[in-house]
Amino acid sequence: MFKFFDAYGLRAQGIPAMLAVAPAIALVIALVLSGSSGMSKMFSGAIVAILIYAFADLGRRFGKSKEARIYEDAGGMPSILMLRYRNTDFDQTTKARYLGFLARQIKARVPTESEEMTDPAACDTFYAMCGTWLREHTRDTKNFRLVFNELVTYGFRRNLYGLRLMGLVVNAVVVVLCIIYLYRGGWWGLEINVGNGVVFVLLVAVIHAIYLTVFATRKSVIDSARQYARQLILSCERLMPKAR
Repeated sequence: MFKFFDAYGLRAQGIPAMLAVAPAIALVIALVLSGSSGMSKMFSGAIVAILIYAFADLGRRFGKSKEARIYEDAGGMPSILMLRYRNTDFDQTTKARYLGFLARQIKARVPTESEEMTDPAACDTFYAMCGTWLREHTRDTKNFRLVFNELVTYGFRRNLYGLRLMGLVVNAVVVVLCIIYLYRGGWWGLEINVGNGVVFVLLVAVIHAIYLTVFATRKSVIDSARQYARQLILSCERLMPKAR
């Protein structure tokens, strides 16, 4: 199943999808191990694969949607914010070196501090072009491993945050099914004997709910976005000698 994901897709899309539907996967495993459900390993594997692929796609779409709102509230992408004169993530001397280098690559003029104050939109367009150039020239994951790792972390947190609500809904549905099973001794007359597997599923559901609530947060996405942007801009140090 995972051979259909590339290195980024597996870690930033596949794993968040698995985490989002963890209680459902646990329930499928419990049914298979019970041996009384008639559910074959092939059929259960197909169910799990469909869930993961579907939620991987949903996670990317919902994550991108939330990303747009986060950037809008913050005033722009972190890579744009960090290149502004009024930002202090980099000292002004280092920032001037980076901007001068990037301006030469995109064949544009570095805006002045006064221009940034009078026409911030035009300056942000320049900073956005710098970020685009950097992303396109740091795609070599071997030479820019730190950039890639920060990108994966950001993609993972963004997509998991995008799936948080749906993951909690799946969690609630699985918990309700388990409670019904414990109360009725089965599901609507079906001859299924999950046994102690229900306890395992409920334990997974509790851990799953805590994890999504505590760790899949907007703040975690913002923090990782800033780390990725910082590492992306720092890649200028490696790119500048090559451009000479």
